[in-house]
Formats: sequence, C-alpha cells, structure tokens
Amino acid sequence: MKVALLLAVVSMPIPAPALAQVARQRPAVPAPAAVDKVAEAYEQFLLAHRLEQQSDIEGAVAAYKRATDLDPSAADIPAELASLYLRQNRTQDAMNAAQQSLAIESDNREANRVLGTVYAAMADAGREANTTGRNLQAINDNITKAIHHLEIAIDRPVGQPNSNVLATLGSRYVGAGAFDKAIPILTHLVARETDWQEGTTLLLNAYIGDGRNRDAIA
Repeated sequence: MKVALLLAVVSMPIPAPALAQVARQRPAVPAPAAVDKVAEAYEQFLLAHRLEQQSDIEGAVAAYKRATDLDPSAADIPAELASLYLRQNRTQDAMNAAQQSLAIESDNREANRVLGTVYAAMADAGREANTTGRNLQAINDNITKAIHHLEIAIDRPVGQPNSNVLATLGSRYVGAGAFDKAIPILTHLVARETDWQEGTTLLLNAYIGDGRNRDAIA
C-alpha cells in the first residue's frame, strides 16, 4: 500500500525525552495505591521499549496497553504506542493511538508528529491516485491536517527539530502554496542536509512560487 511505504520512510526513532516525561506525570497529591500504579505503568513503558528492541512487537504493544490502563492520564504512553504502530506501517492503529494521546494532551508533540506524518502520506497517495481530479477536496483536507499537526510537533522542540518532520512540513507548505512558510524551513534544511537533492528542488519551487526569481536562479 502506498501510504504504508511512505510512512516507513518518514518514521523516526523514539525520542529520549519521552521516558522522562512519562516518569514525571503523577497526580498532584498521590495516594500510595496511585503511586504504585504509576510506578508499574513506567515499568511497563520501559518494558515496551525493550521488547520492541528485541523485535517482540506484539509484546511491546501489550506492554504499552498495560501501561495505559495503569496510568490513563499519561499522554506519552499512547503517543509512543502510536509511534510503534507507525514504524510497523499499521496506519489506522497509529492514528487511533495518537488520537487517544491528544485527548489527554492536545499539544503532545509525538502524537501530533504521528498524525501529521499519516495525513501527509495520505495526501501524497491521494494525489498520485487522483487521475480524474475529482478528489481534490479530500487531498487538500489531508494537507491541511498534516500541516496543523506537524506545526505542533515542531513547536518548542527539545534540541534540534527532527529533519524528517521539517522536510515533510516544508514540502506540504509548498504543496499548499504557503511559500513564505516553506522557504525558511527548506533553506535551513538544505544547508543542514547537503545530500538532500529533493530539498533543493522544493526550495527552488518555493522561491518561484513566492516571486523571488533572483533567489531561484541563485
């Protein structure tokens, strides 16, 4: 499936800060039983990471789900489950888990990254399959959703924003005609990722679309 192939290309490693974030998500005045459940949820969270590294995907999924049941207030747990599903090209499962995370914390960066990546891939697949031009509204809706979620995903990042996320967002800006937003991102990426040939083409198209012909020629 085309969407699945695209998702595999743009998926990224599990962010290290997520481990610490899950550990910090505790009730303000926890009762002993609540503390025990949160601690057990964190253990299951770490177990899920370990099982995925050992290629036990179903075991990792089960551990994430146990962690979610133990600490349903921790948005990072379903967000990491969504990332796992994304790496496995399980698109609908990834979307469901990401939505579960956003229901808890609407600005969760990892959950937004997953949804943005999925919607971007859906838009690309729809554009390639749309030989009759009848489904433009659905394609444009997916582009809009992709941009929305990816913008949240790169907002106030810990360290450098992920290059894959920036590239996906920059290309969607070009596709949506938001050239003024695309140019800064693509300029930064082209300078940072010197072997990314597609980035130069995207930046060229952004300059042309924005009427900056001198920059395009340069």
